[in-house]
Amino acid sequence: MSLILLFFTSLMFISLRAFQQLNVQHDRYMWVPPTTMMMAVCEVLSITTIFKNPTLWSAVPMALGGVLGCWFSMWFHKYMRSKKR
Repeated sequence: MSLILLFFTSLMFISLRAFQQLNVQHDRYMWVPPTTMMMAVCEVLSITTIFKNPTLWSAVPMALGGVLGCWFSMWFHKYMRSKKR
């Protein structure tokens, strides 16, 4: 169960990190505070989960979640920009 939780927290955290980077790049000031707050929650949840069940296998779902999260964030930010025009 903790590996599934790590997958989803990593997916969300990396997605938020990539989204934050795109917010900074495109001067989306109003999106920065809520994104930062959600990043902090994901980070605490990931660290707590790893602390409770320390294993090297934790890297597998975290890596997969990170890749998917980054791809999602890139797509979503592009979608948001296309809707503004």
